[in-house]
Amino acid sequence: MNIADSTAERLEGYGVFSPDAVDAVAEFADFQASFKTYQEFLASQGITEDMLEQKGLPYIDIRPTEHDPAEALAIHLPMANPLDANQLYAIATIAGTNPNKRVVAFANPSGPGYDGNWLMHSERHKVVRGNGRPLVAPLDHYLSQAGIDTVDHYGYSYGVEKALAASMGHASVKSLILLEPASVESRNLVSLGLAFAKSAGRLEEYVQACNLPTFEDAREDSVGALSYNIGLARLTNLAIARYIGQGRFFANYRQALLANHNASATVAWGSESELASDDILSSTLDKPGYRQRSNTLRLVGHGHAVANDIHVQAAVVLEGLAA
Repeated sequence: MNIADSTAERLEGYGVFSPDAVDAVAEFADFQASFKTYQEFLASQGITEDMLEQKGLPYIDIRPTEHDPAEALAIHLPMANPLDANQLYAIATIAGTNPNKRVVAFANPSGPGYDGNWLMHSERHKVVRGNGRPLVAPLDHYLSQAGIDTVDHYGYSYGVEKALAASMGHASVKSLILLEPASVESRNLVSLGLAFAKSAGRLEEYVQACNLPTFEDAREDSVGALSYNIGLARLTNLAIARYIGQGRFFANYRQALLANHNASATVAWGSESELASDDILSSTLDKPGYRQRSNTLRLVGHGHAVANDIHVQAAVVLEGLAA
């Protein structure tokens, strides 16, 4: 079975993706598999060697030949994930399955050398007190300077909280696409750390499911486990962890829905997620006030690391954009 067929079969097995989304991602998987190196694949999506060589790359702005320069899809990365080869490969997959969309993403501070977008003391203080706006200040400034006034926001894990915070910015929001919110319930730092550590147990399962050697190569050339763990101890990430642990997802989500009346909203999660509690999400999103506005994608049998199957992630984004 070729990779297009196997990808389509895998995505169909989730039972939540439309034929259009499945076909688009499967076709793109076949395109990805045609490259011998991840560098060549990234170059096909406008990500150059110069960008890859910038270890502390602060942001990326992918502009296809045909697009509306005043609109963009903003991608919000998980905690302590920089714009390394791993994340650039995932972003390029989303960009490639949305070939006429401008795609913008900002790095999160990680290990040594990956310093993009760290928070100053005053900003950390605000975040710890429950104010998420400092987390997206660089993005807000960039969107304004670049003349982008309409945005689709996609976030995964901690990126969900960034997407919600960014939805309070100056730009008009077309859609919110939220995969695996990490702040569904309150947790102390120890409990939060254990939940994240447990979720890593299935990470390689999802990476291997993609059947893309170039993706695996990109991961090998990215921030390593030791550097990542050192990065988690940075003051910025400790402040972010405390913010996630406050369990503010529903309050922030409700505020985003009220502030963006015309935006569509999609929430996706795994029924066996180690962080996005299935019981809490299922019951709460079925209540009046959420049910009318929320397109839900419940990924049966899957865990928090599901976005590391980059084809599933791309399909979630396509479903959210079409909602």
